This record gives sequence, structure tokens and C-alpha cells, in this order.
Amino acid sequence: MHGFNQLVEDLEKAFPDDWWISSRRKSNLTTPNAYPQVQVYENALRKLDQESWLLMSQNAHEAFSQPRGIRGKNNFFSLLNEALAYEYLINEGFKNVRLVPAGKNKKSPDISYEDNGLLRYCEVKTICESDEELTRRRSGEAYSSSIYCKLSEQYLGKFDSTIEKAAKQIQAVLSTGLVYLIVNFDDLVLDNYETYRCQLAERLREKFPSQEILIRVGVSSPLYIQHLIEDRKTQ
Repeated sequence: MHGFNQLVEDLEKAFPDDWWISSRRKSNLTTPNAYPQVQVYENALRKLDQESWLLMSQNAHEAFSQPRGIRGKNNFFSLLNEALAYEYLINEGFKNVRLVPAGKNKKSPDISYEDNGLLRYCEVKTICESDEELTRRRSGEAYSSSIYCKLSEQYLGKFDSTIEKAAKQIQAVLSTGLVYLIVNFDDLVLDNYETYRCQLAERLREKFPSQEILIRVGVSSPLYIQHLIEDRKTQ
């Protein structure tokens, strides 16, 4: 059965000397359940239809081989987040959910689906922790928690531009659709989440009054922020 573990096995065959593969082997020997997001991805990838799985596998191999950089395998995991959106659409009861091959200009949305017989599209984006936060974590130094008390204007600006880009990709093929956004905050333990939630909800009302948006807070948490999304479970 295809899933995250199967994908990693395939990647290990293709890139046996990759640093991430080596690191995962070691961590599995010492702490096999250290990464709860693995099961999240496993469950989501298992939901993919065969055609979407083949496309995901192909794209994953390409993303996995990209240069390491400061963010490691960020491009690879951002790609896997498309499976989380796919799983969401399936669970909400939408029909004919499929990953969409990138067009020549790579500006097409990530997923197509049918809503009551109407074709719609979903674009998936991920916002990661800031470069400053990555530097702080690597330094091993202690910092005041006050730096996390609210989202900075820089973060909110990135939030706006990410949604705007996603909306344009949808509108390139259809007037409406869903932006599925995974956000990762510098505040790793989410002590300030309620403040963040209020900030983002206000931003959505102000900047995107007609765009359907679902925000997922990280991969493993149960937290979501919905904007203009119908509660289909009551239909």
C-alpha cells in the first residue's frame, strides 16, 4: 500500500547516500516514534488515488533531490502537504479529488475536485518558521518569550503575499476555489496561539473578504482557522 513509508523506501533506493535518509535510519533505531507527523503523512498519502500517487511520487523524487540549504528538506515536505489538502477534501465529501500536473508555467493549482457537480480547484501553500527563528534554535541560547507575543508585520506580510499568490493560481483557471494554507509559527509550543488566531482572522476579513481559505496550524496539531467555508456536515 502506498504511503509515507513506501515513499521513503523508494527514495532510499534512489538516494542511498542522502543525509536525510542516513539521519532517519539512525533516529528510527534510537527513537522510532519521535516524529508524530510521520503517521499524519502516512494516513494522508494512503488516501491518494493511484494516478495522484504516481504524480506525488514523481514530484517527491524531484523535490527530495534539491539542494539542502538552511531549511533541509523543506521543499519535499511542503510538497507532501498537498496530500493533507487532498485528505481534507476527501473527508469533506468532495468528489473526483485529483492532484493536478503542473503546467508549463507551473502556475496551475495543485488539486482539482467537484463540489455538487461543479469543478473547483485548491492551491496548497506552506509558511515556515522565520530564518531568525531557525538561527535562534541553532544557537542554543535563551531568548525572552516576549519575542513571540504576537505575529510581526513581516510575518503578516508574508501571510498576505502567500494567499494572494495562491488565489492568483486558482484564478488562472477558474474564478473561485480553496486556498489550503499550512502555517508554522516561531512560537513552537503555541503559547500565544489565541493571539495569533485573532490576528489572522482579522487579517482574513480585511484582506480576503471573498476568498475561501482553510488554515492548518502545523502538520500534527488539531488547530484550524476557517474563512468563508461552509459546514458541509450539516448538509
